[in-house]
Amino acid sequence: MAEIARIIAYVLSNTKPATITKGDKAGQLSKAKAITPPEVIKKAMADVQSLLARFVLYPELDLALLQANFSIQA
Repeated sequence: MAEIARIIAYVLSNTKPATITKGDKAGQLSKAKAITPPEVIKKAMADVQSLLARFVLYPELDLALLQANFSIQA
């Protein structure tokens, strides 16, 4: 749980509000849209993949069998 919280905190701390470009509030920070840098997203995704590799969600499922019989891409 601590690792999940760390990933969430990392993403949120590196996410900034977008700047409004049109209308009366042009130039102000948006309360509805945010920007997360691509490198932050890539690192968070890699961290999640690492976490999922260590703690498989459904270990009882035979992934090879599913891929062979149901055309599932991993």
